[in-house]
Amino acid sequence: MGRLPRLDLWVTSPRDRRIKCGDWRVRPTRVGDASGMAPDTVTRLIAGASAAVALSSLCWTIVSWRMSGPALRFHCLWYQEALVIRVFNAGRVADTVEQMELGGTKRTALTEILELPTRVEPGQSKRWVVGADHLPEERKAVLSGGWCSLWVLTGSMRRRRSEIVPVPEATPPPSGWRLVPRRAKLARFTPLAAGIAASLICTPGMGDLADAVFWTLVVGLFAWFFSRLVFPAPQFGRRKVERRVSLLAVAQGLLSYPIVYGVEPVTELSTPAQVAVSLLAVIGFYLAVPSFGDSWVETPQGVRDAAKTAWARIRTRESAEMSTMGISGAVSEVKSEQPNDFSVAPLVHSGAPNGAQRTARQRCPQARPPAEPAP
Repeated sequence: MGRLPRLDLWVTSPRDRRIKCGDWRVRPTRVGDASGMAPDTVTRLIAGASAAVALSSLCWTIVSWRMSGPALRFHCLWYQEALVIRVFNAGRVADTVEQMELGGTKRTALTEILELPTRVEPGQSKRWVVGADHLPEERKAVLSGGWCSLWVLTGSMRRRRSEIVPVPEATPPPSGWRLVPRRAKLARFTPLAAGIAASLICTPGMGDLADAVFWTLVVGLFAWFFSRLVFPAPQFGRRKVERRVSLLAVAQGLLSYPIVYGVEPVTELSTPAQVAVSLLAVIGFYLAVPSFGDSWVETPQGVRDAAKTAWARIRTRESAEMSTMGISGAVSEVKSEQPNDFSVAPLVHSGAPNGAQRTARQRCPQARPPAEPAP
């Protein structure tokens, strides 16, 4: 290798004096790489940027294609004396609202009350107010607890669901507006997520995954308390149940972590702990499915009514069986008390007397045969 070129380094002092620092040897770098990076690194960066731009373009194309059709947004609020329904078409094509119903498996139709179907143009919004007098009493209790959903059938034959959030006011405000928070749809999945997280933590042998889930629960718990202080959420029956189940699952996961992955890790949890974790996960799944929650967890009265109906069916079946046994026993006693002092005539006979006797016995099997005339 040849001798490197010589270069004198001069430094400018604060007093504008040039000071010679000595001789330096300059080592030449690769041609075309002024930053000192290898060409393959620059190529990878360019390829990654190109892939990111292409992926962003594809996502935007999909979003634009989705927005090219109708996009109906629903907001439902339940006051103490009225149900307010708002619909807005955020798409680029008009759509039709065909039918509306309240509830889960057992539903209350609103199609005739709202005079549907109706057409919603792009950028247009409509508002309906349904008085409490048009709804049954049991549906009002379900709406007040937040267990009810709005089911809509659109003109494109798509079924949409919207959360109905109860508010403490009696009637809608005369001025201003109030909308459903966007996190309302995701709130029903919180117990399920907490139950799954607790199950992962309570499962021995998860290792790093259990550590990540544990710290995620800790951070999520602090974030939830902070959000409750800054953004107060509405208080009603369903939210209280979801909050309690979620807190129970988080508490069980946090308390089980040092037991499962402590100084002396265990290989298997006790049976009560396993049952508790499984039960919380099942309850979370139960609350996440709208049809289950809207139908059976509406009010405690619904559970009691179902139990009473099942018990009434059992009692009815038992009484029917007892009555059938009593009737058959009475018939057998009556047959045993009646005398049978004559023999049944054969089916084929010749002659009038025997034919007349067979006809009489067919009409009244328990009657005595007529006396034969004297010669």
